[in-house]
Amino acid sequence: MKNVEYKITGYVQGVGLRYFIWSAANDLGVKGTVKNCFDGSVHICATGTEAQLKRFKEIIAEGNGYSKIHEMEEIAGKADSVFESFLILR
Repeated sequence: MKNVEYKITGYVQGVGLRYFIWSAANDLGVKGTVKNCFDGSVHICATGTEAQLKRFKEIIAEGNGYSKIHEMEEIAGKADSVFESFLILR
């Protein structure tokens, strides 16, 4: 399993993006969290196989039709992150 973190910027809050990401994660079996940040970005922590995370990133980059992603920065995830499901955080 691999851990990754994404910081997504653009028109990404208030457009249903967190629910879209949560749904995609559950469809793919990816575990982790998604949350809105005070700076207007969306932050994702995700754990899955290489194939799961590759497809997860592709789906997020496509967006939900309401969001406009300007940048999706990938950061190596913390090795000690352990998730049992995928949660939307506040």
